[in-house]
Amino acid sequence: PSLFTLLLLRSCQDLEAEQLLGGLQSNSPEGRREALRRLVPLASDMIFAREVISRNGLQILGTIIEDGDE
Repeated sequence: PSLFTLLLLRSCQDLEAEQLLGGLQSNSPEGRREALRRLVPLASDMIFAREVISRNGLQILGTIIEDGDE
C-alpha cells in the first residue's frame, strides 16, 4: 500500500491577524468590508482570536461598530 501525505498550506495566525487588522484600519470602505468578511471564518480559531486581541483588535472592531461605517 502506498502512503500519501497531505500538506495543507495556511498562513500563520499572527500574519493573518496583522493583515486583517490592517484591512480593518484601511481608509477604503471596501477594504474594511473585505477584512470583516475574512474575519468571520477565522473568529472561532482561538489562536487567531488571541492574536487579534493582543493587537487591540477588539478596540478596532468596537470603533467600526460605534462609527456605524459597516
